[in-house]
Amino acid sequence: MRIGIDARPLAGQLSGIGRYVLELCHTLDAAFPDAEFFAYSPYSPSVALPSQRWIERQHEWQLTHLGGYFWLKYLAPSLIAHDRLDWFVGTRTLLPSLPENLRSISVAYDLNHVIVPRTMTPANRLAHTLFLRHDVRRATRVVAISAGTASRLARYTGRRADLVVHPGIAPHFGVQHPNEIDRVRAKHGLNGPYLLSVATFEPRKNIGALIDAFLALKAAGRLRDHTLVLAGAGGWGQSGLARQLEQGIPGIRRLGFVDDADLPPLYAGADAFVFPSIYEGYGMPVAEALACGTRVVATNIPELREAAHGRAVLVDPDAASIASGIEQSLLQQRPDPLPRDYNAESKRAFAALFTAD
Repeated sequence: MRIGIDARPLAGQLSGIGRYVLELCHTLDAAFPDAEFFAYSPYSPSVALPSQRWIERQHEWQLTHLGGYFWLKYLAPSLIAHDRLDWFVGTRTLLPSLPENLRSISVAYDLNHVIVPRTMTPANRLAHTLFLRHDVRRATRVVAISAGTASRLARYTGRRADLVVHPGIAPHFGVQHPNEIDRVRAKHGLNGPYLLSVATFEPRKNIGALIDAFLALKAAGRLRDHTLVLAGAGGWGQSGLARQLEQGIPGIRRLGFVDDADLPPLYAGADAFVFPSIYEGYGMPVAEALACGTRVVATNIPELREAAHGRAVLVDPDAASIASGIEQSLLQQRPDPLPRDYNAESKRAFAALFTAD
């Protein structure tokens, strides 16, 4: 079997989607020990591919302002046709033009361009508006990251997902040794109690409302000793807030991108993890925090309820509700850790798609 994937999510600093795609790659590599795999991208992967059976296929893309989706549409097809694939996996939902007999899987994460279009870059919004509905409908199989996304996708495209595959939790996420927590605290200068949020810095993540909630609690004489720690790569559309944080807001620390090895102790050391996103396709950081046994405050939307597995304080996305949720969470005991292998059955079902008639 010859399987190709859109490997763009594996380049640069891995986002939640990047970690999810890498997990799918490892699932396929283990399930098909005799298969050949082809990773298509205009960029080199920033992580090791699962085995030597993975072959990188690159074609440089000079028009970076148009976004990688247009590379996928207009340059990737010639590479794919040359490799005589049996399957192609659209790991960012959209598909290139494919030979008629080539079977495909479209992996759907969210409908940002429909629900929160202003939170997307113009190039990504245009690509999804032009292509998503058509590409999902023409895929041989459709996989959704959550039941919430599957439901929204069916309403938008008329195509039901064949399978829901939740993101897995990497082995290093779990209950942390106190020495590891102390190491990460020292590394980032976190001496006292703290609240944590992990998110790419973009409008959909609603970081401004979280900051307002935290400052309101401080002004009311609560959380006097706590720091709000913001971790996550720089995004877009938050330049004003980013400037304020650079100048310094008392009680708030922005760490920027945090190495994956440091994330579990950072989660575990927090008094609560707060994820007030306006919309998510699933909300992987919620599951990761719960795997580390950390209290979670999350927005009350279907996809985050799904990720929380009944173990989070759910709030509306406004500052007052977030502040109330933080106070409520701190009165609770830490939850039992979410099992890391909770998605094992769905990963096996994902591999089975490649052999089903």
